[in-house]
Amino acid sequence: MWIDKIKKPLLELYPELARLNAFSHLTAEITNLIDPRLKKPLRYGLPVCILLIVLWLGISIGTIIARGIGYSPFTPPEIDPVSPTPINEFVSHLRPLQKAIGDFNPTLPDPIPPSLDYNLTLEPVQN
Repeated sequence: MWIDKIKKPLLELYPELARLNAFSHLTAEITNLIDPRLKKPLRYGLPVCILLIVLWLGISIGTIIARGIGYSPFTPPEIDPVSPTPINEFVSHLRPLQKAIGDFNPTLPDPIPPSLDYNLTLEPVQN
């Protein structure tokens, strides 16, 4: 049967499948079928080939679906021009005070340097 021809190489390549009941009776027959030099390349090559085939099929199906959907570029809606809002200036009778406080210079002018008296002593003054 063709199913046995598929199961035998799989069991030889992947011995962990022998734990399954479907593959338990095939373990003795498979060891003679595969050349020992091909076991390692097939063990690693078969999953890689299957993976590449699945990726190739996925990409081809994805491109077919993408062609069916169609592409329409998205353009954002027009933005209204921004104009500055008018500002109504309030006239107050406190405006001169505000300007005076804003223009106030908190730094003091330099004081007059003190005069030095070299005749000063710490002794009491005698009259």
